[in-house]
Amino acid sequence: LLQMTLQSWMISRLERWGAASWMAVMQRKVQDILVEDDDKEQRSSLWKEAYSTFRFYENVEATSILEMALWKGKIEYESSNNGGQPP
Repeated sequence: LLQMTLQSWMISRLERWGAASWMAVMQRKVQDILVEDDDKEQRSSLWKEAYSTFRFYENVEATSILEMALWKGKIEYESSNNGGQPP
């Protein structure tokens, strides 16, 4: 159950973004969490590290999307102010 949840929540999302290198990193982190059965403290530490890494990737992706939206808006604005002519 844990493996399916982490797969769909973390890894599948990175796959949809096309972030292959990030996906590989998260797959290793998820495997580390799943392998660690005995030491709850170690498993908790691995979970926090994976979550922190995933949040970082989310922030980078959100920033990229915002940057693209602003860039597109600027192009559309400049295009409409130039009578449809490229700048």
